Amino acid sequence: MQPLELKMTAFGPYKDCETIDFRALGDRKLFVISGTTGAGKTTIFDGIFYALYGAASGEDRSEVKGLRSHFADDKVATSVELLFAMKGHTYRVYRQLPYKKAGNKSETPGKVELYEVTDQGDVPLVDQQKATEVSDKIRELLGLTKEQFKQIVMLPQGEFQKLLTSTTANKEAILRKIFKTMKYDDMVHRLKDKRNDAQQALDKAQALQQHTVRTIHQALPLREASSLEQLLAQEHFTTARLVQALAEEQQHYEALLPGQQQAYEEALDKQNALQEMRAKARQFNEELTTYQNLKTELTKLNEQQPAIDTMQKQYDFAEKAQQLAPYDEQFHTLNQHKKKLENRLLALQEKLVDAIKKHEEITLQWQQVTEDKKQLPVLEQQLRTWQPLIAMYERVDDSKARQQTLQQQLQRHQQQVQKNHHEQQQVMATFETQKAQYTQAMEAVHALPMLQQQLFDEEKKVNAYTQFTQRKTQLQTLAKALQEAKKEQQQAQTAYETMHQISLRNQAYTLAQQLVEGEACPVCGSADHPAHAQLSDAVDEQVLEQQRVQYEATQRMYYRAESAWQSAQLQLNEATAACDALAIDTTRTYTTTRYEHIKAQVAQLMQAQTKAEQQQQTLQQLEQQLKQFEQQQQTLQQQLIVTEQQLQTNTVLLEEQQQQLPEQYGTKAELQQYLTAVEHQKIQLEQRVEAVRQQLEQATQTLQLTKNDHVHLTTQIDEAVHNLQEAQEHFKERVLEHFDNGQHYTEMKHFIPQMPSMRTKLEQFAQQLYATTQACEKRQHLEGKEPHDMATIEAQLQQARQQGEQLFTNWQQTKSYVKNTQALMQQLDENRAQIEALEQRATHIIALYDLLRGNNEQRISFERYLQIEYLEQIIEAANERLQPLSNGQFLLQRSERLESHGKQSGLGLDIYDAYTGQTRDVKTMSGGEKFNAALCLALGISDIIQSYRGQVEIDTMFIDEGFGTLDEEALAKAIDTLVELQKSGRMIGVISHVAGLKEAIPAVLEVKKLREGYSHTKFHID
Repeated sequence: MQPLELKMTAFGPYKDCETIDFRALGDRKLFVISGTTGAGKTTIFDGIFYALYGAASGEDRSEVKGLRSHFADDKVATSVELLFAMKGHTYRVYRQLPYKKAGNKSETPGKVELYEVTDQGDVPLVDQQKATEVSDKIRELLGLTKEQFKQIVMLPQGEFQKLLTSTTANKEAILRKIFKTMKYDDMVHRLKDKRNDAQQALDKAQALQQHTVRTIHQALPLREASSLEQLLAQEHFTTARLVQALAEEQQHYEALLPGQQQAYEEALDKQNALQEMRAKARQFNEELTTYQNLKTELTKLNEQQPAIDTMQKQYDFAEKAQQLAPYDEQFHTLNQHKKKLENRLLALQEKLVDAIKKHEEITLQWQQVTEDKKQLPVLEQQLRTWQPLIAMYERVDDSKARQQTLQQQLQRHQQQVQKNHHEQQQVMATFETQKAQYTQAMEAVHALPMLQQQLFDEEKKVNAYTQFTQRKTQLQTLAKALQEAKKEQQQAQTAYETMHQISLRNQAYTLAQQLVEGEACPVCGSADHPAHAQLSDAVDEQVLEQQRVQYEATQRMYYRAESAWQSAQLQLNEATAACDALAIDTTRTYTTTRYEHIKAQVAQLMQAQTKAEQQQQTLQQLEQQLKQFEQQQQTLQQQLIVTEQQLQTNTVLLEEQQQQLPEQYGTKAELQQYLTAVEHQKIQLEQRVEAVRQQLEQATQTLQLTKNDHVHLTTQIDEAVHNLQEAQEHFKERVLEHFDNGQHYTEMKHFIPQMPSMRTKLEQFAQQLYATTQACEKRQHLEGKEPHDMATIEAQLQQARQQGEQLFTNWQQTKSYVKNTQALMQQLDENRAQIEALEQRATHIIALYDLLRGNNEQRISFERYLQIEYLEQIIEAANERLQPLSNGQFLLQRSERLESHGKQSGLGLDIYDAYTGQTRDVKTMSGGEKFNAALCLALGISDIIQSYRGQVEIDTMFIDEGFGTLDEEALAKAIDTLVELQKSGRMIGVISHVAGLKEAIPAVLEVKKLREGYSHTKFHID
C-alpha cells in the first residue's frame, strides 16, 4: 500500500481542506516531514490511519472526536479522504467524523465510503457503505489489522521502541496482536472453564449419590437386624455393599408377595358375597314398604270420591255456560257501544257551541286588521328612500378604521426602530466582552495535552498498583488454604498408609502359617524360613476402604487448592511485571494523590477548553446577530416612511366622505336603527294580517265540520238502541234451554275460568285410583310379612371391607418396597458409573490445562512457546540489517534469563556486543543504539509478516521521531538503510527535527503553522 493523495478537512490543526499529493515525490520515495512543535506533523499520520481504520495513530490520541479542528467553521464537517495504490489497483476511502453543530441537540452522523478507482469510474467495494463493512474490507485489502499496521507500517511517536525495551508481558501483548496468538490464550481460559465445569459436575454427581443414600430411609423401612440396617448405621460404606444389602431387601419383600396376594383375594370373595346378600335384603324391604304405602294411599282416594262427583257436575254446567258465552258477550258489547255514542253526543254539542262563539270573535278581528293594512305602502316607501345611504356610512367607517390602524402601525414602527437600535448596542457590547474572554481562555488551555499525557501515565500506575495489591491479598488467602489442604492430605495419607501396612503384615502372617520347611516360598522362592511374620492388630477392611476414600478426597482437595494458588501466583507475577514496567516500587504504598491532583487540573482545563469552544460559537452567533440587526434597521426605516405616506392619503379621503353624509343621522348606527324599526313595523303588520286571515278560515271550517258530526252521531245512536233490544231477546231464549233461571246461569258461569284445573284434577284422580288399585293387587303376596335386619348385614360387610383394605394395603406396600429397591439399586449403579467417568474426565482436563498454561519447570505456556518461535525469526531478520548498520558490533539475541517473581520467561531481548564479547540487556544501550536496533526490529517484523502472508505487500513505512539521538556516523548509516529500503520500492516518511537528516534527504514536506494557529503543508523537492 502506497498513499497517492491525502485530503484532510477541519482535521487537527488544518482549518480548511488540506491536500497532500504524494505523487509529487516522483521516484523520491524517501522524504522528511518537518515543522515546528504542534504544527501538525503527526496529524498527517493520524489522517492516513483514520482514513484506513477510523482511529488515531497513537495511544495518547485514541479519542477520535478530539481530531476535529478547533479552528474550523461550525458548518464544515471533519473528514479525511485517502487515495492509495496497491497491487496495481487504485482505491479511494473517505471518512467523515460525526460532530454536533452549535444549537443542535443531536450529532450530525458520520459517513464512510470505499471505492476502487477505474477508468470507467468509481466502483463501490462494499454492498453498504457502513463503517464496519468498510473497515473489514480495508483489513482484507491490506492484510493487516490496525495494531499490525501501527507496529510495522506506521511507527507513532512514543511507540517506536516499545517492542525492543518493553517487558516480557508487554512483548507478549505486542506479539499476540501481530501474530494473533490470542486464540491459544483463549484456549487456556476455555480449558480452565472446562476444568471447573468438570469438577462441578463431579461434585454434583457425588452429591446426588449422597442424596440417593439419604432417601433410602424414606423409601424402605429398616428391618431390625437386616444387612441394610447394619450398613446404614456405619459412617462409611461402599456403593457395592449398599447395592448388595438392597438386593437382600428386594428378595425378602418378593417372598412376601404371593401370600399377601392370596389373603387379599380370599377377603375380596367374602366381601362380594356379603354385598350380594345386602342388595337382596334391601330390595325386599323396599317392596314391602311400597306395598304398605299403596294401601294407605288407596284408602285416602276412596274418601275423596264424593267431592270428586260434585266437581264433575260443576264442570258439566260450566261447559254449557261456556257455550253461551258468545251471546252474552255480544249483548254486553252492544250495550257498551250505545253508551259510548251517547257520551260522544254530549261532548259534540259543547264543541258546537264553542265553534259558533269562536267564529264570531275572529270575524270582528278581521274587520279591524283590514283597516290597518292600508299603512303598508307608506312603510315600504320609507325603506326605499333611506336604504341606499348605508353603503356611504360603511365607506366612512372603513376609512376611520384604516386611519386608526395606520396611526397604531406608525407608532409601532417608531418603537421597533428604537428597540432594534438599543438591542444592537447591547449585542455589540456583549460581543466585545466575549471576544476578550475567548482570547484569555485560549491562552490557558495550551498546557492541556501535556497534562492529559501525565494523567494517562499516572492512571496506568494507579491501576497497576491496585491490581497488584488485589492479587497479593488473593495469593496470601489461597496460600493459607493450600497449607491447610496439604496438612489434611498428609494426615489422611499417614493414617491410610499405616493401616495399609498393618493389613499387609497380617496377610504376610497368614501366608507364613502355610509355609512348610524345605518348600519354596510362593513370594520370594526361598526354601528357608528363618523369621516368620508376626500377627498385628486386626484391620477391618471396611475401615481401610474408608481411610482410602478419605485420603483420595483430601488429595483432590489439595490438587484443587494448588491449582488455584498457582493461577493466583501467575496473576500476581503479571501484576508485578506491570508495576515494574511503570517503575512502581511495590514495597511501598502507591497513593493516588498525584493522580487526583493532575486529574483536577485536566478537568479544570477541559472545562476551560469547553468554555472557550462555547465562547467561539457565541462570538460567531453574536457576529451574525449584529448583521441581522443592521438589516432589520434598514427594513424598519423603509416601513416607517411607507406608513406615514399612507396615513396622509387616508386623512384626505376621510374628510371628503364625511361631507357627503345627511345631517339628521350622524352615524350609520342611527340610520340602521331607524330602518330596522320601520322594517320591523312593516313585518309585524303583514304577519298580523296573515294570522287573522288564517284564523278566520280555520274557524269557518271547524264550525261546518262540527255541525256535520252532530247529525251523523244522532243517526248512529238510533241504530245502536234497536240492535241492543234484538240481542237481549235472543240471549234470554238460549239461557232457559239449559238452566233453571238467570241466577243459575250466573253461578255456573263463575266456574268457567276453573275448568282446565278441574279437568286436570278429575283426570289425575281417575288415573291415580286405577294405578293404585292395580299396584296393590300385584303385591298381595306380601301381606303379613316382616322386613330383614339391615344393620346386622351392614356391620358384617363393613368388617369384611376393612379387613380386605388392610390386606390390599399391605400387598401394595410390599410391591412398592420391591419397586423402590430396584430403583435405588439402578440409581446407585448409574451414579457410580457417572462418578467414575467424571473423575477420569476431570483428570484428563486438569493435565491438559496444566500443560497449556505453563505449569512446568520452564514456566512457558503453549502460546509463549509459539511466540518465542516468531521472535527468533524476527531477531534473525533484524540482525541482517543491524550488523552492517552497527559495523558488525551488535546482534540481537533472545534472553534465556528467568523473570523475577516466577513470571513466564522467554521473550526478553539481549544485545551481543562483538567488541567486548559480552551479552547485556538491550535497556543498557544508548539512545542512538536503541533507535537503530528498534528500526531493524520493526523491519524484521515487516519481513516476517510478508513471509507468512504472501498476499501482504508492505511497501510503505512512516517513522515518527528518534533520529535526534544518533551521532553523525550512525545517522549516515541509518539514512543508508532507509535509502536501501527506498530502492526496493518502499515509500518512507520520517518526522524529524534533525538538520542533517533534512539536508541528506532531498524531499521535504514542510508543515507551517500560521499566526492564526492553523497550519498548511508544502513539498520542497530538490
